Amino acid sequence: MKADHPIYLFLSAGAEAFRVLTGGQEFDGAYRFCSLTIKGPGIFEPDGHDGPVYVVESQGQASEKAWYNLLSKIGLYGEEHPRRDVIGIGIFLREQDVPAFPSWASQAGEPPGQTHQSSLIF
Repeated sequence: MKADHPIYLFLSAGAEAFRVLTGGQEFDGAYRFCSLTIKGPGIFEPDGHDGPVYVVESQGQASEKAWYNLLSKIGLYGEEHPRRDVIGIGIFLREQDVPAFPSWASQAGEPPGQTHQSSLIF
């Protein structure tokens, strides 16, 4: 939780902060950032278009549940907005903190089971 506020403060700077923390992922169109609760995820929502919503979870310490936590937050957002495409992004400050399970959680375009990077998308 100590890492959430600084990461979300950085992400509130917008698209360039998102690109830096995700290793080059760029938005297609305008987006706005918000963090809905103190411990909730950061959300990038499309601004004036129907692009996907990005649910961002930052993790500053080891947690075997990190991917499942992100999946839960994606699911909660999707339940509230069932007609939206939702993409989950986990930002890990240290590579050794990236959990092994579920094994199919991977970087965008990367086959499951490949080496993870510090910012992952599924």
